[in-house]
Amino acid sequence: MARPAGWRKEPARHALAAKGVKTGNVHGGNAMGGPVRSITRREQPVRIPIEVVKEASRKGDKHFFDADTMHFFDSRVGPNAWQVGDIAYFITSEQFHSPHGPSGARLYTVRQINLGTGNIDTVGEFNKMTESEAKQALERILKQG
Repeated sequence: MARPAGWRKEPARHALAAKGVKTGNVHGGNAMGGPVRSITRREQPVRIPIEVVKEASRKGDKHFFDADTMHFFDSRVGPNAWQVGDIAYFITSEQFHSPHGPSGARLYTVRQINLGTGNIDTVGEFNKMTESEAKQALERILKQG
């Protein structure tokens, strides 16, 4: 069987064509024969109050913002978070206290919460950044998308 013209440039597409699967090209449509969907810009981050995050956390990580939990870790959280779609990002800080010696330094962590499920995850390493490093990390995350 003769190979279609241009097969070296698009071997996967032409392998499908050899099996009888019709594929579109970037100008004429997609693989299903419809028009090519335009690429939309990524959603811009929106600042939201931390109370929105705290309310959403009650669905998943129910005790993350409890007073006892915050006191145990000497946790602090800023007044705002940044929402991109269903995900919100925020920064927490923790300081560990030793009963037998000096306390550790206050260090920061970037967190993300799925506002639909309430599940909170750590982005990067837990409790390893200074405040300025955490802010820079959050800015990079928000720019990346």
